Amino acid sequence: MIEIDPLMGLRMINDGSVSLLSTRREGKTNVSTVSWQMPLSQDPPMLGISLTPSCLSNELLRESGEFVLSIPDASLIAETHYCGTHRGDSEDKVRSMQFRTMRARKVIPLLV
Repeated sequence: MIEIDPLMGLRMINDGSVSLLSTRREGKTNVSTVSWQMPLSQDPPMLGISLTPSCLSNELLRESGEFVLSIPDASLIAETHYCGTHRGDSEDKVRSMQFRTMRARKVIPLLV
């Protein structure tokens, strides 16, 4: 896992890549794919994302107000596909995919 400056991160998502969105509330973590994300502001760094209204990530994000967006490399293609095709309300995708996670310094959702 590589830590990058938030402004560099804004530049990296501007190419239309698929990202992994991590949300967490009261010990429940979900990871889903996001293919629609865009920079909204550089100061402060802000992102806009689009989520299905009925998905668990949307629910956790609305309740917590926080998320982590990770840009997976090619070694995570199978895991990324899995997170985009399975629902988090019926299984623990972090456990199913054996994601290595880390606590973030400033937000509650885990780094994936």
